[in-house]
Amino acid sequence: PAYYGALAAVELNRFELVPVEQDGDGLVVASLARRCQERRFDFLYTNPT
Repeated sequence: PAYYGALAAVELNRFELVPVEQDGDGLVVASLARRCQERRFDFLYTNPT
């Protein structure tokens, strides 16, 4: 199932909601980092849709 991950781009001080696949926390965070294109980010939460 698709999950929505909320992450904060710390350096840009912005929030983005992006749909990601549930492939385990590590891959999800990596996918979010690539989508956000930032090195520093906080993985806030994942909620099933």
